[in-house]
Amino acid sequence: MAGVTGFDARQGQLKRLLRHYAALSPATPTNIRLAVLSDADYLSRPTTQQWVVDNLIAFEGAKNEQEDDDDEEERGAKRWKGRFWRRMVDQINEGFAERRAAGDIAVEDEEPHPDILETFVLYLSSAGSTDSAPGVSRRTYYWGPLDQPVQSWERIVTKEEGKLISGACVALSNHLLADPRTVERHEHVIELGSGVGLLSLVCARLSRRETSPAKRRRIVATDVDDKVLEMLEANIAESEPCDDFTLGIECVSDRTFALKKDGFEDIVRASPLDWELVADADKNRDELALWEMKTWSGGPRASLILGADIVYDPSLVDPLAATLAWLLRAEPGAGSAPEALIAGTVRNEVTWASFLDACRARHLNVTAVQMTAPPQDGGIVGAEGWEGEGEIRLVRITSSEVL
Repeated sequence: MAGVTGFDARQGQLKRLLRHYAALSPATPTNIRLAVLSDADYLSRPTTQQWVVDNLIAFEGAKNEQEDDDDEEERGAKRWKGRFWRRMVDQINEGFAERRAAGDIAVEDEEPHPDILETFVLYLSSAGSTDSAPGVSRRTYYWGPLDQPVQSWERIVTKEEGKLISGACVALSNHLLADPRTVERHEHVIELGSGVGLLSLVCARLSRRETSPAKRRRIVATDVDDKVLEMLEANIAESEPCDDFTLGIECVSDRTFALKKDGFEDIVRASPLDWELVADADKNRDELALWEMKTWSGGPRASLILGADIVYDPSLVDPLAATLAWLLRAEPGAGSAPEALIAGTVRNEVTWASFLDACRARHLNVTAVQMTAPPQDGGIVGAEGWEGEGEIRLVRITSSEVL
């Protein structure tokens, strides 16, 4: 919590702990890297335990009111929470032991808060013997200043399978939240390899700043996998309003979902997009033209292309570069010059370098960008704590083509 003044740093870390809990992040709860979780003495104090009850367990109660406790899809979340509450109870008991050793007489009459113990027991049978990523689970991603009330935070709720939200996706989301103008200066946005659609939904939340019908932004979330598209579409269709704002969303793939008409209609769409088709654009010219017409309705194309953790398979490096070149090509009469922001967790330097070379070979300009994040740790959690993953990098890609 460096840089936060007039605000209890440990309370700020407790609020970040709530964000980790709501997002089931990282995939292994023992990897939550917050100093407050190692401060057993502090966790054992009655006031700290009461905060946990009033916030983490209160969040749990509100969540359960909206869900079926017997939902098979929530088993992964229950396993994660079982491991989390085991860690919490163990730390509280360790704090009692430390205080007894230090001669604290008051601790003799203390024990873990009954609501914490009850929650731990509730999930104990689901914890299992492994500490692995959740299965299909509903997760809530919060952001906003930590020195503000929890009720004032903004949020996105998704249902995802396994470890689909990567650190690079969270980092790029925070980069956009730190400077919303990155999104606001573009009329339309497209996300590649969207997965559950976190980036697209973040862009939609940022778009609520602009209420003029003339500025209603269209966001297209794309993927190629049918199963992922189904989950993406469900997340778009079921996206919750934030405060008094209702997000109008429509899906335009072959599947049908209900349209929420209380907000910005047509702002976010899910659509299949196969990079392999673009890699052979001459052969697939008619199919690609049809996709563009269906997606943009004959109007301007997206001038902001986003992608997170989509550079990992060497065999897809060239198709991805071809897709970027196709999407970034100059358009007569367009407003903002098209640009792409691609964030990647660099697991293999050779693959990452091959991707950048493939972009340059297609006459694309590649520039490294310094990642930013909302001040005072106010962003979405999850960009940290992923063991075994490499450095997260961000590049801006533009076309060198001139009309």
